[in-house]
Amino acid sequence: NQLAGWPELIGVTSCPDGSFAALAAEGQVWVSSNSGGEWMPHAIDSEEAPQAITCDPANRIWVVGSFSSIFSSDDGGESWEFTSLDEDTILTNIQFLDEQTAFISGEFGTLLQTTDGGLTWVRLPDLEDNFYPQAMFFEDANAGWIVGLQGQILHTEDGGETWVLQQTDTLVPLFGIEKAWGELYAVGGEGTVLRQQGQQWIKLDHEQPIRVYLRAVLPVNKGNL
Repeated sequence: NQLAGWPELIGVTSCPDGSFAALAAEGQVWVSSNSGGEWMPHAIDSEEAPQAITCDPANRIWVVGSFSSIFSSDDGGESWEFTSLDEDTILTNIQFLDEQTAFISGEFGTLLQTTDGGLTWVRLPDLEDNFYPQAMFFEDANAGWIVGLQGQILHTEDGGETWVLQQTDTLVPLFGIEKAWGELYAVGGEGTVLRQQGQQWIKLDHEQPIRVYLRAVLPVNKGNL
């Protein structure tokens, strides 16, 4: 499908009810309720630049962006609730673990958590050295990983209170992380794919001549990525 106006799409998510939502840099969320056959645009009435989108287990759509902005919609993008930390901080990632628990990360090492479904957000200790999270993955409310520049991967076992730098064998920036078939994978510059082995991350030789960066990784059928 070619969406009207050629929007610059920067993220996409699926909801438990089978719908999809795609985020456009122009401040729109395009929603499809028929498996991608048709897409309807819904504007986010804000001057802030959106960065990431997700859908929670209650089918609410969430968007985070510049100036520590957090948007949510419980009617498929028709209307939006807005909150902000009132800080000039770009929020770049959001992940819900269940209807009540979620994490948000952003520049300057910002890390937020909610335990009441997004009604309030608590600021956790900032990541050291203004670590800029490119992507994050929390397995549960305690165990999480955040990837960033220079091949860095941080790991927490106490819900973001403290972090440990895990060893990788690369200096390329990492942009995506996901769990697939019981193992964690991270992807990034120069076609890099890493797989976790204990406290270390090993670069996989996928034998593909990929020179561009990889932005995201997802599991598909029969153990493939």
